[in-house]
Amino acid sequence: MDRRQPLVGKGAGILFCNNEMNNLLADYKNSTAFKIVCALAVFIIFYYIAGFVLPIMLAIALAFVLQPIADLFLAIRIGPARMKLSRNMGIVMSFVVMGLFIYLMVVLIVLPLLGEINHFLKSLPEFMKKLDASNLDLIGLGNVSRSEIPSNLLTLIDSMVTWSISYALEMLQTVVKSTFQFAAIVVGLIVVPFLAFYFMRDWRELRALIIGIFSIEAQPKAANIFDELGSVLSDYVQGMFKLCLLVGLCITIGVYFLGMEYPLILGFMAMLAEVIPVVGPIAISVPAAFLAYADSPVSAIKIMTFYFIFYQIDAHYLLPKIMGNSIKIHPVLLILSLLLGAKLFGILGLIFAVPMAAVCKVFYKHLWHQRSEETADDFNG
Repeated sequence: MDRRQPLVGKGAGILFCNNEMNNLLADYKNSTAFKIVCALAVFIIFYYIAGFVLPIMLAIALAFVLQPIADLFLAIRIGPARMKLSRNMGIVMSFVVMGLFIYLMVVLIVLPLLGEINHFLKSLPEFMKKLDASNLDLIGLGNVSRSEIPSNLLTLIDSMVTWSISYALEMLQTVVKSTFQFAAIVVGLIVVPFLAFYFMRDWRELRALIIGIFSIEAQPKAANIFDELGSVLSDYVQGMFKLCLLVGLCITIGVYFLGMEYPLILGFMAMLAEVIPVVGPIAISVPAAFLAYADSPVSAIKIMTFYFIFYQIDAHYLLPKIMGNSIKIHPVLLILSLLLGAKLFGILGLIFAVPMAAVCKVFYKHLWHQRSEETADDFNG
């Protein structure tokens, strides 16, 4: 009698049980419920380490902005031997260009902007008198006495004007306050330029280090995800940097030629609002309209017409031309991400909501339907 047959049968049974167990684990890991739990866990972890991640995110953004400048310096050939700069020198020169750019921004924009803010604050009492709800000239009823207007209509007019004034001034105060708070935070992050320098210099080594964390089988997919994340974020940061500068310049020039006061303030607010899609342009138009309305209703109509036409051009021409296809997210998802970011992280959440949504989209594209793709590949193979 052959005693090996029971052992063979027992080994086949164990192998079958192992295969079934692996299939069950694979099905569980690729179930929708498990993916949702993992996504929520990652979100909760990110919420608690956001303060730690902020310098890294700012350094990555700075590296993406400076990398094209460094590449320009690295392409320069010097002397008869046609020698080129070292990578370290090219990166240092890009930081020098950034320093010169910041200096010009301070001299040409920030200092005049502070002067305009100071002038606005000094003239605020007079401005409030012009926008007093009891002044019917504001709504074009200067020739009509208050006694001739029905009391319920007068109350409605007073309430609407008071609410509109409060909203416009609160919006302006919030933008200015948030800007200086954010600037104070950024000034405190002295580690950011050093991180950006090493990201620019050693990005190949860092990429290999991150991909090497994963198993051999998962490294090709990890490399694809990493490269696509880098491409999406690079295109977004560089495009948004150009777009914000262009929008701020256009709004400043347009408001100036329309005869409005405080063109630098409005241009600066428009530059900041451009980072927040959909909501930003709408929110920033309200203070501009009421600043113009304090002058005359005709000025308000001119300003609103200018903003409407410009932001139509921005949405249908400038944004697609400059940003390209870096961010393809439905407006509903954009608004939801902005609401969530503002609720959790305030002004920083509004600024980083769109790129974080783009990052989530990349992970969703590569990981959410991973099991079905692998099954289809096995079937085709």
